[in-house]
Amino acid sequence: MAQLGMKEVDYIERIIPGLAWIRYFILTLGERDGIHTALRLIKEADSLENWEEHSKFSFQSSYRRLTEEHWQKLRVRLKEAGIGQLCQDSLGPFIRCYPTDNAFSQLVDLKVEPPSDGDIQLARDVVSSLFDRRAKPACAVQSVVLVAELEAGTVKFTSAVRFPDLNAIFSDFESEASQHACSHVRTQTNFMFMFAEKEIGDAWARYFWNRGKELVPIKSEIEISSETYSNDAHPLLKFGIDYEKYAWGIVDEIWSKLPIDIFEDECFAVLGALLARQCNLATTLASNFFLWDFRAGPLFLRPMTDAYITAAWILKDPNERARKFILHGLGQEKLRIEHFKSILDKHEPEDRKMFEKVIEAREGWLNSQHFSFLQHVDIGSWSGISTREMAEQAGCIDLYNFAYTPWSFSAHGTWNHIGAFDAVRSREPLHKHMWQPFNGDFGRHPDVIFNATKYFDKLCRLLVETFGLKLTVPLPRQWVRPRLAQLFKEMPQSVEKNKAGDE
Repeated sequence: MAQLGMKEVDYIERIIPGLAWIRYFILTLGERDGIHTALRLIKEADSLENWEEHSKFSFQSSYRRLTEEHWQKLRVRLKEAGIGQLCQDSLGPFIRCYPTDNAFSQLVDLKVEPPSDGDIQLARDVVSSLFDRRAKPACAVQSVVLVAELEAGTVKFTSAVRFPDLNAIFSDFESEASQHACSHVRTQTNFMFMFAEKEIGDAWARYFWNRGKELVPIKSEIEISSETYSNDAHPLLKFGIDYEKYAWGIVDEIWSKLPIDIFEDECFAVLGALLARQCNLATTLASNFFLWDFRAGPLFLRPMTDAYITAAWILKDPNERARKFILHGLGQEKLRIEHFKSILDKHEPEDRKMFEKVIEAREGWLNSQHFSFLQHVDIGSWSGISTREMAEQAGCIDLYNFAYTPWSFSAHGTWNHIGAFDAVRSREPLHKHMWQPFNGDFGRHPDVIFNATKYFDKLCRLLVETFGLKLTVPLPRQWVRPRLAQLFKEMPQSVEKNKAGDE
């Protein structure tokens, strides 16, 4: 279907906002009465006049085409049908939480007032119950779409197609009959959405999702360490603890101030993850002094330069490139899962069970974002161009030439790195002074942690400048300079103190 030019419908992004109102009926009135009341509302709206095209009144945005005269007639009909108050009770919390351009505000007579804590919790319950499209709550809501079309006579089944037993969804959800019905329900929901997509548009979905951060402000999942130390603790321990608290603090502040678009969230999801990666790599180095050398250190510095180039390039076309980045990664995960599946039969039963659990976990992670059977696999570069070209287009070619490339020598173990750090010429002339394995200690160097902080700083600064953020804390390079100076001052004192203690 994709090859024919058809687009995949994003259920969470586009369909949940359009059908959430039905779930309000179900949670308020119960499954049976809620569905019957929603269906009656759809039927009455559809019968207001002979629409040129069927209006698909299952989707909330379709109600925007009703005029004031339509709404007056609809209110009268619902009252005569004995469900006017039920609609008021069910849709009241929905309208209070989502008041702007909510078509149902024409149906319900409400005072303009902010949502209560109970209204917000109900909104949470509604949305969370719909996320898993294949679970019973979501299938029940989507069944309304199919039933409404059947009752309107716009959907018919031929004798060659087994008619779905929709009652099975409610009586025995795990049964084969239920799963058969659910497949029809999901397919019909997608089809009806695509049929009416132009009329539905994306304005309501965009408002619906971004309204979420007004109802509940975005808060990161970052847990900043509460670890403390005594005044006589080792300077390196104090530095590592302070660095980690500071670094995650600035990540938390940047994330809380980004103008996140929840409707098109891929860009912010990727940028947030890249920022967290920079922080994770930098804090790991800061807390492990033995990594401050040019054997292990570059293994951290190389991906930090890579993360910055990726972020800088994505920001040139945020939504499109972030989406491409995510889908390529999901494709690689699908390929990895298939590799695991290909070796299952080669293992003993005990090992096979372990691999099956790994496959199940990884498929769960993949399917939570995009069903694996729909996921395309591209084994090329995620961006379609080289990292050098990305750096050129993002205006950071110097970082590529003087950091990404040199640290790549270590990551890939090229001769100009391992020849300098892992090999040494033999002293014996009869052996042609050949290169031999070497494990000498080159010592620790502050340049490693300073470079890590510099790359962390560059990404923080990129986000701050791109989105015009005002921070209350210094950027990483500003923070680390005095802190390193303090560390170098305390280190000799600590050595002397330890010597005195040994004596």
